[in-house]
Amino acid sequence: MAGANSEQLKAIENTTGALLSAGAGSGKTFVLTEHLVYLAHKWIKQFDESRDGQFDQYIKSKLSKVVLMTFTKKAAGEIGIRINQKFERELENAKSEQDPSLPHWEKTVEKLDSLTVSTIHGYCYKLIKQGFFSQVNPNDDIIGEAEFSKQIEEIFLDWLEDSVGREDSFYKTILKEKNNVLSSLKGILADPTLRLMWKNIDIESFELEDLNETIKQLLWHQNFSQIFEEQASLGQWSDFKDKDWFKFLERFEEFRSNFDFSLASLNRWILELSSEDWKIPRAPGAKSIPQDAKDFYKLVKEFKDFLKKNEKDFLQFEEDGLAQVRGWYGQFQNLFMHVEAAYSEKPGFTFGDLEYIVNENLDVQSIREMVKSEYEYLIVDEFQDTSFIQFNILSKIVDGDYSRIFCVGDVKQAIYGFRGGELGVFFEMQQKTPLKLSLLNNYRSDKDIIKFNNSLFDYLFKLGLGFEGSDHYAVEVERQNAPIPERANGKIYEIEANLEFLEGDLEKLSSSDVEYLEALALACEIKSNLDKNNETTAVLYRKLKPSKVLMQILLSMDIGFTSQVKIPMLEDPILGMFDMLVKHSFNHGKLKDQFLEHSLNSYFSLLNVEVLNTLSEAKKFESNISYYGLYQSFLLFLSSIGIVNSNYKNNLENIKLLIDMCGGDLGEIASKMDAWSELSYSLDFQYGKNPKKVVLMSAHASKGLEFNRILLGGIYTNDNSMGMKEMFGKSPYSFKWSEELTGKKKFKSPHYMLEQAVAKRKEFSESKRLFYVACTRAENELAWVRLEFGKLKATVAKGSWVSGLQKFLTQDEEGMDFNQEISKNIKTYDISKEFDLGFLQRMANQPPMFHFDNLGVESASGKTKVMLMPELSVTRLALVTQCPRKFYLQNILKLDSDALFKEDRNSDIDQLSSKSFSSSERGIEVHDELSKTILSDFNIAPSKYQNQVEWVVENLKEFGDNANFISERPMKFEMFQYMISGIPDLIIQDVEKGVCEIWDFKTGRVKKEAPESYWFQLKAYAYALFNSKGMESVNQIKLVLCYVDNKINLDQIVSKEDVENYLWNYILLANDSDKVDTNYCEHCDFNKICSKKDLSSCTPSFSC
Repeated sequence: MAGANSEQLKAIENTTGALLSAGAGSGKTFVLTEHLVYLAHKWIKQFDESRDGQFDQYIKSKLSKVVLMTFTKKAAGEIGIRINQKFERELENAKSEQDPSLPHWEKTVEKLDSLTVSTIHGYCYKLIKQGFFSQVNPNDDIIGEAEFSKQIEEIFLDWLEDSVGREDSFYKTILKEKNNVLSSLKGILADPTLRLMWKNIDIESFELEDLNETIKQLLWHQNFSQIFEEQASLGQWSDFKDKDWFKFLERFEEFRSNFDFSLASLNRWILELSSEDWKIPRAPGAKSIPQDAKDFYKLVKEFKDFLKKNEKDFLQFEEDGLAQVRGWYGQFQNLFMHVEAAYSEKPGFTFGDLEYIVNENLDVQSIREMVKSEYEYLIVDEFQDTSFIQFNILSKIVDGDYSRIFCVGDVKQAIYGFRGGELGVFFEMQQKTPLKLSLLNNYRSDKDIIKFNNSLFDYLFKLGLGFEGSDHYAVEVERQNAPIPERANGKIYEIEANLEFLEGDLEKLSSSDVEYLEALALACEIKSNLDKNNETTAVLYRKLKPSKVLMQILLSMDIGFTSQVKIPMLEDPILGMFDMLVKHSFNHGKLKDQFLEHSLNSYFSLLNVEVLNTLSEAKKFESNISYYGLYQSFLLFLSSIGIVNSNYKNNLENIKLLIDMCGGDLGEIASKMDAWSELSYSLDFQYGKNPKKVVLMSAHASKGLEFNRILLGGIYTNDNSMGMKEMFGKSPYSFKWSEELTGKKKFKSPHYMLEQAVAKRKEFSESKRLFYVACTRAENELAWVRLEFGKLKATVAKGSWVSGLQKFLTQDEEGMDFNQEISKNIKTYDISKEFDLGFLQRMANQPPMFHFDNLGVESASGKTKVMLMPELSVTRLALVTQCPRKFYLQNILKLDSDALFKEDRNSDIDQLSSKSFSSSERGIEVHDELSKTILSDFNIAPSKYQNQVEWVVENLKEFGDNANFISERPMKFEMFQYMISGIPDLIIQDVEKGVCEIWDFKTGRVKKEAPESYWFQLKAYAYALFNSKGMESVNQIKLVLCYVDNKINLDQIVSKEDVENYLWNYILLANDSDKVDTNYCEHCDFNKICSKKDLSSCTPSFSC
């Protein structure tokens, strides 16, 4: 395994099952691909020793029994490509070394698609499709969140309707809180773990004694574990026994020593403190008092405050909680069971359903045995993201034999779930796996970056909520090594911004003010690095909101950048216009037409679209619905007003999904669109020169990426937990109730309080995880802004990233050492020159984003109509480049050419040049020879076209051994809602180098200008590739017209945006049957049946 270090080699060659802990930049993908190659070598050797049967069947069987799972489609696509490339290289090595196993490697590569590489949901779906579960319909499809929501809503509303007339308090409460109830039902049914818990709870067996573990977990999640796990060191503080604070601690110790975590004993302490009006002695503050005494008393005081805050909840639950659970809450479980049973009968699966169904069915031993024999070895990437139910599925498939599971993950990225969640899964696997391995070398970052991140997160991960106290579930951080001695040290520094200039104008800074000041400093730092060639700077945020401020500043400075932005759905102009047109039908006001006209004209004005009669176009849309349906009518509307839209995936696809989901019902569509005001989609916004040198994105989106310089953004304001407000939680017995139906005071069950605490801790744990992800993306430099507030008042949340940084740099021994080095590298900027007091006010009043960026929506010249088209080949669609009228006659009306209308058909056929037939046949023969040569790894067979083939092969060999050559593989794809099919001559891919080319082989002479239809076909295939799985990282594709007779290549380099705009323009032309290109009329087969005789009104020629 060339290139593998000793720790990687140990993992690659392990076959007894393992949990591999792999940190950032450690080469885990390399290990996974090499591990599979190692297995293939081993299988080939075993076959050669036994010589039993046919090798192709043997290797297919071996590969089909292996499953590699990861947690996103993108990751599965990328690793699938890496595996294919690695196996192709092994085949090339076998050829170059004349290895006797070459025939085996050829068959192995050929059968590689027998290996399952997918998400865990994809694997579950595969099990269902294979028919392992007889009670499940394998023909059902995956449904989206919208369809899932619709199904639950329909069941719930049917239940409400059937219950009309009930006068009991339960029904009245459900009716009053129906939105909260519906939200809870969706949350439970969407999560297979919760769904399973709810099905298995027995309300009638609930006793108050069962609360003990819940209360213990609740106190642990509130950071009170320390005061209950360890006895207070009162003996060490006995010198202060006459102090009031010491006497109170003696009382607390008496409570603590007898506390059994029961609700009754907790309430006795509550009543005791309450009887004293919750007043306790002042906290010890004298210098002579030991710090551990002060810390312990502080924690006891926080425990007192927690009990005071929730006093009535605990007391009330002891008084009537049992009755509430068995009576009122028992009825809620009945409602859940009704909805769950009805939902189980509905067609389709969500991702959660897939896990739930597979987990339940694997409890049947006969099914488990069948799946176990079909899949013998499971490889799981990103194991830290595995949930309990997913782990149950894996455990059942291997039937407890963990030597059949190879897991790779990073415990530092494991986060909280319910009562430990994914973190608990990681720890459980550590106990069960035969072997625990670690990849501790970091090949991504410079030496000091690695050291800094080691120390920072070793410190932070141990801290509890708000970077205070201790984390009961803290993970042990394995420190990474810098394996390359000659690697640079790297640089960690602060960007200082002094704010003294504000002290005369402002007294207190809001969070928005702080974000603005931080963004100014970040912009100054970005500007100072622009002249550094080939360096990338990424500003990474926990949440994207503060990035909007930096975007506006960079725009004002005319600095190029790429930013991940969230676009509110109804701020998209296409979605906005659709919303207005649909709701116009339900507007009964006298001025409804004027309102619609004014609103649409506002859009048209901003989009630079000229529409002569807006109201007429809107009326036409309404009348077309009964003929063409809602979706096609809206396409006709857009086309008629002259709008080109390349952002169709985010708007038109959502419209189509909504229409399908609502069955075309306008009322339901209008209602659903109201909810869209809360939704958004992500888009990459690019501006200015060299936009990819500066990137603004979320830390979550940066996972798997790396940049020369990382700037941390939004670090002063990124701790903003909202908490739970719903009446119902998602876990059993988690709810709020009131003594009266109209009562404003709601009491929380201890289970609800626990779920609140878990959610808060989970969010904070996720924040720490994202902080880790952000810092470990840095290759050479890592920096953040230090704001010197001086006399200015500003609130910095305890859980914000800057609080964690400051605590590390000032209170941790290693952190203080780093602080000295960081202070030497500090960069100071005078932001007073850039400061604009009115900036935030203008930001607050900023119009939707399409006011300054069209979001892919543009004005198209001319008027077009969108028609329904059948599935077309790329070649047929390319006819539109010659003449839209010809395309219409041949592909839409399906008319034959003029030859069929002539009186003497045979004589006309005789007149056809035999030369054209021979030319066509020759072209086919040349293509066949080229394809056979490419598929045989450039083994050139003697033929009359050998000269041409050799020239092509000479060109192709320049791509090197890592290139993947795909010859004449059919493809089918969707293009702007139309199905297109075709067979490209050759696709060349080398993902590692970012190379992707599409070649079209041509015979005959090179024309001065290649026909546009040639480029159209290549661009259509490029469109398919840009939108295919595993091609997300490819930014450009090279298109090549290869003239094999003249030995000349013509090429163009195109981006995804280039291709989309080009093809959309032709799609519009394809929909305009009145358009005629007279340059082709003389030679057109349809000349005599074309009804456009008044050629003076035709456009002589056109271009796109």
